[in-house]
Amino acid sequence: MKNTENDIGMPNKQTHYINSAKQPIEILQSIFTPKEFQAFCFGNELKYRMRADYKGQEESDMHKATVYNYWRKLSKEGHTINPVKDIPPKDYKYDFFM
Repeated sequence: MKNTENDIGMPNKQTHYINSAKQPIEILQSIFTPKEFQAFCFGNELKYRMRADYKGQEESDMHKATVYNYWRKLSKEGHTINPVKDIPPKDYKYDFFM
């Protein structure tokens, strides 16, 4: 599966993840407590937001921050993340301080 410009940062399109039996995010969620997993997601949101202006990948980094924000929200609601299916909807409202 080839990544296209519209797929930038999409965990369901990155062959280096989808070729694995389990993606790292699934393993991390299975070994972390819900609070630890949510903190991991928050840390990644922060990382991608802070570096977005400096690496020349602003669109990709901001999208990745949104994905981690969405996963943190789903985790807080008690969901297990499926990185292939759990992609933020187009109308998703990013909430850094949820």
